[in-house]
Amino acid sequence: MRWALASLGENEPFEPVGFWINESWKEIKKYLVNCLDYKRLEVLFSDGEAGIEEALLEEGMLHQRCVLHGRRDFS
Repeated sequence: MRWALASLGENEPFEPVGFWINESWKEIKKYLVNCLDYKRLEVLFSDGEAGIEEALLEEGMLHQRCVLHGRRDFS
């Protein structure tokens, strides 16, 4: 299962914006572009799964590894 959270405004909490099963990150991005103002997103937080950055990261957007997953996977 894949899922996405987003904060829809400054000082707004992160809330679920979608849950997917057996969907590629590229298909998920198509959905997110339609439901969010994707150009305004500043930071992509992820667990580091292969393909996330390539599919979801846009020019000018920062990538931040999830603290929990980053520590767990750090060798």
